[in-house]
Amino acid sequence: MNGIFDMALATTGGLMTAGGLGYAMLAVAVAERFTSAERGANGFTPRDVGLAYEDVRFHARGDDVRLAGWYLGARCPRGAVVLVHGRGASKGHELTVQAMVLVRRLLDAELSVLMLDLRGHGDSDPARLTYGCNERLDVLGAVDWLVERGYRPGTIGVLGASMGGSAAIAAAAEEPAIGAVVSDSAFADFAAVLRHNFPRVMRTRLALALLPGALWWVRRWTGVALQAFRPAELARRLRQRPLLLIHSKGDRFVTAEHAQRLADAAGTEAWLSDTEGHVATFVAQPQAYGERVAGFFGRHLVRA
Repeated sequence: MNGIFDMALATTGGLMTAGGLGYAMLAVAVAERFTSAERGANGFTPRDVGLAYEDVRFHARGDDVRLAGWYLGARCPRGAVVLVHGRGASKGHELTVQAMVLVRRLLDAELSVLMLDLRGHGDSDPARLTYGCNERLDVLGAVDWLVERGYRPGTIGVLGASMGGSAAIAAAAEEPAIGAVVSDSAFADFAAVLRHNFPRVMRTRLALALLPGALWWVRRWTGVALQAFRPAELARRLRQRPLLLIHSKGDRFVTAEHAQRLADAAGTEAWLSDTEGHVATFVAQPQAYGERVAGFFGRHLVRA
């Protein structure tokens, strides 16, 4: 399939000049929709549930994108955890619903929490979606902010959901300061996600004919070849790092096969919950989820 992508991408320019104007216009429209983020306004703050916090701002690593976050400091922190949402969500809704129950659990475990708005979401700067490729720089910017705050390498963990889970794996693969990762409902290979979902979302298998052109425009706009983004390959670099994978058996958007591929690559196991839907484990089992995640970070993040 990747060979088809590469060949089609190479010929897209020719199609445009050989009477393919209609195709090009449709491809641009698809690419625009594909890379546009829903900002996911919060509508609440941690203070609404009795938690003190700081409203913080910092830059993504290596570029000018300015990011927004909420920092909640534990009383005697042994480390800190960055929470990373998926497409169309925002800080506080990392797990598709309000995540303050999990935040309380982490604070009780003496872990500070940094809740992040990814680029294009919430109160962060506008940007096109790249499904974890460029968003990994946002995660790395959050890690840099925590290091400046005094957290030592190895005391910082990341929990990411869906696109945020893939961004967390990609960030950890290039940043050894990240001591542990929880990745919930992440994909192993973005090309596989496209093959599985694009015809369904566009409601016709003919949509696959538009996909190469749309990806050509995405690469031109963002510098990212999305069809080449494979977190499973990056996960191989985490074999010496604690990684907890979480996935719903009934996830029809990113199937549980992705979790198994990530687990095989990283040499770890996945918690496959008996739930239906995408990023559904926390919604169905909030107590078990909180216990497992807080316990995982508590074991693997050494005291600062």
